[in-house]
Amino acid sequence: MDFLHYSPTALHPAQAVLDATDMAAIAAGVDNTGVVSGCAVSPVGSTGSNQVIVGSGVFSISGTTHSLGSVTLTINPAAGSDRRDFVYATWNSTGSTASATVADGTPCAGANWSFTTDSNPPIKADYTADTVLLAEVYVAGNTTGTTQVTATEIVDKRVFVNSASAGPQGPQGAQGATGPQGPQGAASTTPGPTGPTGPTGATGPAGVAGAQGVQGAQGAMSTWEQAHFVPSGWTYETFTRFVALSSGAGSSMNSGRTWLTAIWLNAGTLVTNLGMPIGSASGVTHAWMGLTDSSRVLLCSSTDRGSDTFTAGAVHTFPQVRGASGAISGFTTTYTGIHYIAVNFTFSGGGVYGSVGNGYDLSTAPVLAFDSTTTVTNPPTFPTTFAINQALRPYYLLVS
Repeated sequence: MDFLHYSPTALHPAQAVLDATDMAAIAAGVDNTGVVSGCAVSPVGSTGSNQVIVGSGVFSISGTTHSLGSVTLTINPAAGSDRRDFVYATWNSTGSTASATVADGTPCAGANWSFTTDSNPPIKADYTADTVLLAEVYVAGNTTGTTQVTATEIVDKRVFVNSASAGPQGPQGAQGATGPQGPQGAASTTPGPTGPTGPTGATGPAGVAGAQGVQGAQGAMSTWEQAHFVPSGWTYETFTRFVALSSGAGSSMNSGRTWLTAIWLNAGTLVTNLGMPIGSASGVTHAWMGLTDSSRVLLCSSTDRGSDTFTAGAVHTFPQVRGASGAISGFTTTYTGIHYIAVNFTFSGGGVYGSVGNGYDLSTAPVLAFDSTTTVTNPPTFPTTFAINQALRPYYLLVS
């Protein structure tokens, strides 16, 4: 590419002037915009005329190649000043056609410019993006009529590029096998000198305290706790028996009134049975136990056991066999958090006492134990929501 074309074949000194259009064509080549093959510019005939021929070839714009057929272009005559035109190829994406064009340059102040002339040389037109510079044609001033372009007025400006851009990097090869370990060097018997103690660094500023993390879910009860606190055959209790009062310490349950006591259960807990230690019971006609969610909506329950005998001093089991969809063999919890165990005894001429806790601040939300204004005798239908009547001491109840 003859950007500094000052040789015996050069006819005009200005053909050796490098301008911004030349530099832009070089930069475009980095983006794979240039000539792939052919596209040479030559005069028409050995004696010249006002036309040039662009040979057929292939050019690339940003890595996309296009084919150009041979085309003849006409050079406009100059007036009284020299002019440098450039021939370029371009691609019309709308019509999907390749073409070659001549762009007239900016003439200088007069004719026959040289390096001693006290004026700017003729300059080619500005380079346009997505075009490929092919050649420069010098048009001498003081030309009248037909401009005669010979080989000495044409300077080749083609920048040759590859036909395709580089492909993506291939995958990394597998790591070679590890070579054998070299022999261990002999141990030195002479200790090296102890270096001087460096100065103590300045104390850095205290870091910003991090935000408190989300409280984790309650862990499962340990094997030791189950073995020593929860009665054999049971998994969870509403509170530890350490704080449970004797059966006679609390008042008898209200007949037909549902009593609810809070218990924390993890998601996925299978509730097969509910249990209640009975201090004393007499005159019982109906009895059932069930589990509700934190909104006190009934999830499952036992059947009515009113005809059973409730022996004093024993834990009585209520299998959970009723669910919202019908008969079940236990209920599996769907969330981690507070649930309520519901207890209901209906009796006539007697009473029922259970083990209760030593209550403290009973009205603080969430209420841990209460009796309900929802009065029933048999196990209720689904869904039943138990309304709060008053906060009471919790009953000691069991889950397995």
